[in-house]
Amino acid sequence: MAHLLHLSSEQLQSAWGLAVSMASGTMQFTQDPQGTMVKRMHAGWPSHNGVVASQLSSRGFRGPLGALDGKHGFVHVFSPKPEEWRLTQDLGSAWAIEDISVKFYACCRLFHAMVDAIGECRKDKSWSLDQLTAIEAFGPRLMSEGHMQYRPESVMSAQYSLPYSIAASLKLDPRDPRSFNDEAMKRKDVLALADLVTGSVDPALQKEFPAKFAGGIRFRLNDGRVVEKTLLDSYGTPAKPVDAAGIEGKFRALTDGIVASDRQAKILAAAMKLDEAASGARPDRSARPWCSSTRRESGERGGVTSHRVGAAF
Repeated sequence: MAHLLHLSSEQLQSAWGLAVSMASGTMQFTQDPQGTMVKRMHAGWPSHNGVVASQLSSRGFRGPLGALDGKHGFVHVFSPKPEEWRLTQDLGSAWAIEDISVKFYACCRLFHAMVDAIGECRKDKSWSLDQLTAIEAFGPRLMSEGHMQYRPESVMSAQYSLPYSIAASLKLDPRDPRSFNDEAMKRKDVLALADLVTGSVDPALQKEFPAKFAGGIRFRLNDGRVVEKTLLDSYGTPAKPVDAAGIEGKFRALTDGIVASDRQAKILAAAMKLDEAASGARPDRSARPWCSSTRRESGERGGVTSHRVGAAF
């Protein structure tokens, strides 16, 4: 955002100072199945703060210098043994944004390679869901630890439930946030599949973590057969990158019925031209998604809006 606003070096340092002072967040939501909507803020609110910090700095609002590596800066506050040298490693030649992963399933990121593995197994048409006697999910420790809720009590707890996410991947569409809504999580056929799931730690996949968020699935059938697949990477990772069409498809899936189609097109066009905006031209202000007309559309959808848009983060 600071680059889009063409901030000076001094203004950028102030923007960092302001943004770091806004940093916060805890994982307590994982202990409260009814308080999980706060997770929607964990990516959205920092993004908001980055915009606000940049705009404030552009108007002369000063933030402290040394916000990242100072005595009480970010790396010292959030790490007992910070490695400050990483802040400038390959500076100007390597871009972290090129190594990010894009989530294509509306569930915990730790599950995505496993969800892709489920899709690969389902390509084999020689078996059907009614033949299942057991479903075994395996991966790094964190894939199953704290994620074995069989009866989720909220949208977020469904998205963080390994058994439910597997069942939704088999019976519903894991790309669609509505597969994790209140109605879906009460479906008896989905819950029956969830009850077949067990989770375990795979030592080999544990060694790959966190460089790889690997996962695997094993289906045991009533005729004695076993259908199994393991994947190290999921679609949307640097190893299996997504193209512009994939990004557009995800955006439209999350915003259909919430953002008008003509505004969707404007937002997409503006996003795909951010590099041009950074080099001189100003972004198209008409592409801003949260104008008054969009808020009216969102209001008509009630609580669905926060769930569907939040799944993007």
